Amino acid sequence: MRWFRQSLLALAVLGCVGASAPAVRAQTPQPNLGGLGIDGGQPVKIDADRFDVFDDRKQAIFSGNVILEQGEVRLQTHKLVVSYEGGTDQRQGRITRLDASGKVVVHSKDQTATGDSAVYEVASRVIRLKGNVVLTQGKNVIRGTDLIVDLTTGTSKLVSSGSGGGRVQGLFLPGSMQNRGQNPN
Repeated sequence: MRWFRQSLLALAVLGCVGASAPAVRAQTPQPNLGGLGIDGGQPVKIDADRFDVFDDRKQAIFSGNVILEQGEVRLQTHKLVVSYEGGTDQRQGRITRLDASGKVVVHSKDQTATGDSAVYEVASRVIRLKGNVVLTQGKNVIRGTDLIVDLTTGTSKLVSSGSGGGRVQGLFLPGSMQNRGQNPN
């Protein structure tokens, strides 16, 4: 189950770090990554068709084929909304929420997490990947409709509801992780 948390932590980290990339630093608040235990000094590349700041709404929006990359982690989505409080001055602003929508895909090494949307609430440190959630690592796959990851407690919960009978579905192939030199825990 650790790979679930790693993939979604990557989603949160990319969103937070992405908002502080040098190209947009003057317009968006600096995140506090210390609570996530992440090295915010690693370079981040952000590509999007458009970037808008709405200081009256306290939002910065990346839209159109948004691609965020940091190290071996890559996030793709149609739209990423960064909500903040305070000013856009990097010493005063603070990111409060990240909303990714329009097919969210997070790749990290041989791990992939996909869903229709994702929300990261910074204060509660809870990430939700929603709608048609598919998690893969190697040949192992698990599906549901809502993945909730609590970064404070380190717990993950995948649930399923709707027309599929409300059941989580998984396929785990014995030995598939050992063949890749991975620890299954």
